[in-house]
Formats: sequence, C-alpha cells, structure tokens
Amino acid sequence: MEGGSYSTNLPFVRKRTKERTILAETKREVEILSKREKEHLKDLDQASHRERKLFAEVKDLTAHQRKSVGEIEHLNSRNAIYTQDIEHLRAIETELRQELQDALTRTSQQAEETVQLDRQLHKQASEYARLQQEYADLRTLTADSSSWSLRENTCFHLPTTGPRQDHTT
Repeated sequence: MEGGSYSTNLPFVRKRTKERTILAETKREVEILSKREKEHLKDLDQASHRERKLFAEVKDLTAHQRKSVGEIEHLNSRNAIYTQDIEHLRAIETELRQELQDALTRTSQQAEETVQLDRQLHKQASEYARLQQEYADLRTLTADSSSWSLRENTCFHLPTTGPRQDHTT
C-alpha cells in the first residue's frame, strides 16, 4: 500500500483480497488435484502392476496350454496305439475262443469215442473171460478124458501078440 489511507485504497485492498482468496482457492484446488493425481498415479501403478502380473499369468497359462496340448496329442497317439492293441487282442481272443471251442468239440468227440472203445473193451474182456473159461473147461475135460484114456491104456493094455499082461501089479 502506497501511502494513503485504508479507505482510500479500499478498491485496491478488495482487489488484493479477492486475488488472495482466488489464489488460496486455486492453491487448495491444486493441492486437491495434486492429491487426486497422486492417487490416480498410485492406482495406475497398481493397475500396471496387476496388468504385468496378469500378463505373466497369461504367459504361464499359454505355456501350460501348449504343454497340455502336447500332452493331449501324446495321449491321443498313445490312445490310438492302445486302441489298435485292443483290437488286435480282441482278434486274438476271438481266434482263441474258436480254438477252444474246436478243442472242446474234439474233446467231446474223443470222450464219446473213449466211451465206445471202453464198451467195446468191456465186451471184448467179457468175451475173453468167457473164452478163457471155455478153454479152461475144455482143458479140464480134455485132461479128464486123457487121463481116463491113459489109465485104460496103461491098466488094460492088450498086446496084439502074446498073452495078456497086467502092468498094475
């Protein structure tokens, strides 16, 4: 204030007060805006950090997905091999079942043949036993008749010439 009274300089003081008020309000607004800017910068920094973290996770997931796709392809190829093996084993199983059925049929036929052969053998054994008995009976009869004949010949031998001789005495 340049030398004068307060009342004479009132318009100047009012102007100055108004300027100071505006300056103070502006300063408060600048502080508020600065505070908001710091908060926004902090939020941006956190968002940037989250973005980097998410990007790293996406990168890891992409690598894991690639690995999983590779594993799936490997499993699919193994599955195809196993499917072929299963089909091959089923074909072998079918062949073995047929061979088993054929063997069972042959075994059944052989069992029937064995039963028939056993019956024939039993008949032949019975026939053999009967023939042996007949043979034994015939031998007995033959032995009896031979000994009878021998007794007659030795006991009552009649010579064709000469007197009768008795050999039993």
